[in-house]
Amino acid sequence: MSTPFFSYMRTERQFGYIVGSGPVKNRPYSAISFLVQSQTASVDVAKEGRRWIKQDFFPTITAMPRSEFDAVKASLITTLQELPTNYSKKYEPIKN
Repeated sequence: MSTPFFSYMRTERQFGYIVGSGPVKNRPYSAISFLVQSQTASVDVAKEGRRWIKQDFFPTITAMPRSEFDAVKASLITTLQELPTNYSKKYEPIKN
């Protein structure tokens, strides 16, 4: 999930100094977080990222074979259920 977003926003478009994405633990719901930090880019960066997610990323997910989707889903569930092994991991957001 984070690799395609990073590749598009950071490498291809060169929008942010820090670019990332990952799951967010927010009981009872979960979500996906997308982050772009830049000293020079405008709000249009967020709009471009949102456009990419809607037009490129979601269609990729929906076209994914069921077996591949299930494998990605299982991996994300495992990541979300892992207990932190130290204080750094406990207080640091999940990074993919």
